[in-house]
Amino acid sequence: MKKVSFLFLAVLSLFIHFSAKATEPKPVEPKVVGFCYGPVNDFQYEKLTHIIYHLVEFEDDGTIRTKDLRDFAAKAHKHGVKAIVSFLGKFGQMSDNADNSRVTFIQNMFEFVSANNLDGVDYDWEGPELTDTERVNYGLLVKETHDMFKPYGYSVSIDTCWRKELNPPAIKYLDWVNCMAYDGGWPNHSSFQRGIDLLKTWEIGKKTPRGKLLWGTGFYARDKNNGSMPYKRIVELYDPLPEADMADKWGYPGIETTKKKTQYVLDNGYGGMMIWNLDHDTYDDRSLLKAIDDTIKSYAQKKALQKYDFNNSTPDTGEDNSNVLRLVSKYEAVWTAPPGRTPANHSVDGPLMGNGDLGVCLGKRPDHLRNQGRTPVH
Repeated sequence: MKKVSFLFLAVLSLFIHFSAKATEPKPVEPKVVGFCYGPVNDFQYEKLTHIIYHLVEFEDDGTIRTKDLRDFAAKAHKHGVKAIVSFLGKFGQMSDNADNSRVTFIQNMFEFVSANNLDGVDYDWEGPELTDTERVNYGLLVKETHDMFKPYGYSVSIDTCWRKELNPPAIKYLDWVNCMAYDGGWPNHSSFQRGIDLLKTWEIGKKTPRGKLLWGTGFYARDKNNGSMPYKRIVELYDPLPEADMADKWGYPGIETTKKKTQYVLDNGYGGMMIWNLDHDTYDDRSLLKAIDDTIKSYAQKKALQKYDFNNSTPDTGEDNSNVLRLVSKYEAVWTAPPGRTPANHSVDGPLMGNGDLGVCLGKRPDHLRNQGRTPVH
């Protein structure tokens, strides 16, 4: 009887284990989406997945005030970044489809995106809370845009805050939602708690999948009179510490707060980070985009290490080691050679790059493959 009970428990344990693995949500590759104004600048493209040009306007009848965004798209694509255009206008009048205005707008927008070699569209319906009719029309606009764009691989996203705007049934037609968790009042208009509250509003209240929700963070400061100052100007004037969220009368999300937001997104399976906007950032070690990027890379590196059994001298790294190298290729992996092997330390991109040598390197404990505080290898 004891043997039978033991066997039953063992089988049950295996069943629970594999059932849990089967129901685990598919990991979401985090998006890093940055808004920008024109003209095209030398942004830190290597830290972005998408860049959104803000903005192109349209008329009530669906006519677009066209712009030439081919250079914008070309520069983004050169760095492997998706180029998106954001539209702003009188959505209420256009989306009611009077005189076929909504259909005209979607067709004009499709031609605009195609002609400029863009990768998608972002809707920024600003203003007061939408009426019931406007929410229905917004949903129709999103669905009809999706239906026209999807066969061509173009994305559709929206920018949102706390108001009632898009009805939940239309969310399935969106690729992602930019949650604008900023402009929330002084002293810190873009606080950590504000971001969590907005994500939960859309996740729980509107049943939006976590993987579609991006945490929007502000790269600028506000004072009690609602004045604004770019983060880069805060750095120039006050040289704040990384943990600071205040500089004189100005409240803003600093480096450590930005990292904390990013870590929360990664740990909880949200879709990524959105930035308003890239023009406000610095280009040095105090960059808030760098804080986001550093957090994502550190997270990816830890996940890569956790994926392998380092007590096993021959872990499964794939035939060409691509499983590991894809996640840690930008970091130096310092390892201690086993007895009889020299030199004592080598980087992944060093002379000991053969499959067997990398396998030995990975076969050591996690502390033998780690980022030693070095900068990424570009």
